[in-house]
Parts: sequence; C-alpha cells; structure tokens
Amino acid sequence: MISLSDDECSSPGRAKEGEELCPYCGDVLPTVMSARLKSSLAKVLTRQEDRLQAQQELLKRERMKDGHLEGTLELNIVEVRTSTVTKATTPKKPWVPRPRKAERLRDVPTLIDLTNSDPGSGAAAGSGFFTEKEDELQQRLFSKITAVEKFEFCRIHVAEENIVPAGLERNYPLFIRFDELPDRIRRMEPELLGIIRGTVASSYLDRALASYRTLGHGARNPQAVLAGVQMTLPGYYGSKGSSKIVEVLVKMFIETQILTHESARPQVPIEYIQQVLVPETGVRLILEDRRGDGGGEVEGELTVEEAQAIMLDSVEFGNYVHDIELPW
Repeated sequence: MISLSDDECSSPGRAKEGEELCPYCGDVLPTVMSARLKSSLAKVLTRQEDRLQAQQELLKRERMKDGHLEGTLELNIVEVRTSTVTKATTPKKPWVPRPRKAERLRDVPTLIDLTNSDPGSGAAAGSGFFTEKEDELQQRLFSKITAVEKFEFCRIHVAEENIVPAGLERNYPLFIRFDELPDRIRRMEPELLGIIRGTVASSYLDRALASYRTLGHGARNPQAVLAGVQMTLPGYYGSKGSSKIVEVLVKMFIETQILTHESARPQVPIEYIQQVLVPETGVRLILEDRRGDGGGEVEGELTVEEAQAIMLDSVEFGNYVHDIELPW
C-alpha cells in the first residue's frame, strides 16, 4: 500500500523553473499529467483560491466596518457640540468606543457584540449586516484540508510517477474486459466447488483456518482482517475486479445454497467468499491472462506460485488503475 508520513504531507519544497510541486508532500509533479491528475490538481488549486478570496473579502469587510464606526463617532461629536451652542435640553448620546482591531482574522465576527448593542445604534447597524456572510467566509477561510484529501492527491501523483510505470514494465494490463469476467469465472466453477467440498487444496483456506486456530473468533476482528487483506485482493484487477468477482461468486455459491454456514465453518459464507474464493479466482484469472485464455498476450506457462506472486505484487497497480470509483 502507498504510505505517506506526516512530514511528506506537510513539507513542500521549492519548484525549479518549469516544475510544479505537490502542495502537500513537495514532490515534483509529472510534466505530462493524466486527465485524472489534472482534475485532482484543479480541485486543490480551486480550494486554495477559495480560501484566498475569503481572506480578502474578510479584510475588505473589516475595513468597511472600521470606516462606518469612525463616521458614527464623528456624528456623535458634532451632535454634542450643536447641543452646547443651542443649549438644547435633550440628553447627550453615549459615546460609542471604537472596538480594538482584531489581531487575527478569526476574531473578526466578535469585534462587536450584537446581542448587547442597541438595535438603533450605529454599532449594531454597522455590523449586523455582515455577520451572516462573515460566518460563511470564516468557514471557507479556516476549513482545513483533511488528511484523507491530502493522501488522495499524493496517492494519485505517486502512483502515476512510480507505480503505473513499474506495472507497465511488468506487463500489468491497463485495459481489462470486465464485462467478460462473469463467464470466465463461471467456467472455474468445478475447481472452486472442489475447494468448498475439500477435494481441491487451497493455500488461502489453509491460511484462514490457521488464523482461526490461533485467534478463535478474534480472526474476525477488523485489525486481524486488515492485516491479511492484501493477500486476498485479486492483484491488478483492482477494487473494480474484486467487486465484480464477489458479485458473481455470491450468485454462484451463496444464492444457490451451495456455500452454507455449515460448509463455510468456522467462517461465515461471505467471509469464505472474500478470504478464500476471491483470491483463488484472482490467481486463476492471472494464469489465464498469461496463457492467453483471458484475451491477453501469451507469455508462457506460469506456476500457481508465480501467479500468486504476481497477484500480490500488482495490488497497488490494480487499486489505482482499476479503481471501482473510476467512471470507466
């Protein structure tokens, strides 16, 4: 899996001429960007521009407030002088002190306490008009980029710089005919059925049973499941392929009552599908691809162990290139 430290996501460097840096980890972005990376970068830049605009608007509104309060104060002084000359008996309006300027932008909405202001006074009139809008601007200005958002952007450019080129060198496929997967998987039914009935050996089933012998029902603990999840993913078929494989296997074995709680014990049926039958299917799909049975190029016969190694090595490539979230 792609792992990024906090330092990598918070210490951007300096770009040389013609270079563009990741705003989070500081790595140089590819000169030629894919549509996916361009779209992701555009979202980042839009977010930064929105925060800058919010900051400028808040500063502008602060200056407008200051100007309005100064005008209110001058008007009160003139009224006091006029009443002295004409000896008017009307009481003087109380002097309204000008609030101290906020030292930080986050203090702008609290410059004037609207709840304690006289609705007819200049202070209330000068601030109430802006409060609701300022709240919105404050949220835009101080909304933080989440760790997930940073990770996702860095995941994309790291994948395109390193993982995808390395995968292509190993002949991992950029294009997979996912619409043909159901028929390909159904042809594997005899062997998969043999695993369920115990007549065909499965290293993935052996691993799952060993985990239950060691941990008992603690093998279903999320931490225990995540520790071994990489071993059960179908390699370069990615999350899109994994979802399609699960869908087909559920129809083949669970909906037909072939795989039951009794036959899956100590696992539950869906757990058996995910931890045993999905990786077994993935290995067989890779074997077909390399033989040419799956529509790929013939590259010579592989052993099961070699196909398992390819499946494990190509997980990151598959999770990026064949992500279920992608529209294609």
